[in-house]
Amino acid sequence: MKNVPAVIQQAASLQGIELDPGRVNLLLPTQSYGQIVGQFDKVTLEVMVVDPDPNNGEVYKISGKKALAKPALDRMYSALGIVEDPVNTTVLESSSRKSRAKATAAIRKPNGEYVVLTEEKTVDIDVIEEEQTMKAKEEALKGRPDG
Repeated sequence: MKNVPAVIQQAASLQGIELDPGRVNLLLPTQSYGQIVGQFDKVTLEVMVVDPDPNNGEVYKISGKKALAKPALDRMYSALGIVEDPVNTTVLESSSRKSRAKATAAIRKPNGEYVVLTEEKTVDIDVIEEEQTMKAKEEALKGRPDG
């Protein structure tokens, strides 16, 4: 954990939180966290435990791996001070073969300032099918069967 700012290491120690990189994911709102905290500020870490059993609803399996489900993400957003913007989070385009959506949220930095983040995602079945077809043709030309 040598990349973790000293102020975070100290706060973890004072709160009895072990920062074992094999067991803990540490999420900080900015890389310069330790430089922003003033002499009168106190760092408080929030510990969030996620149940790794997909049957309990906090994670789900996708492509052989586990991903966070909405209940765990909602708790993480709350712990990190992330506020979703329902007005600017919307589906921009939707059809049977293509969907495009935009999500907007704000995160509060240690100095109290909110930073607004917006991301768009497009899922186009035609493009995915074309990519898979091209990959299958390349594999066939190399003499390797698919699958």
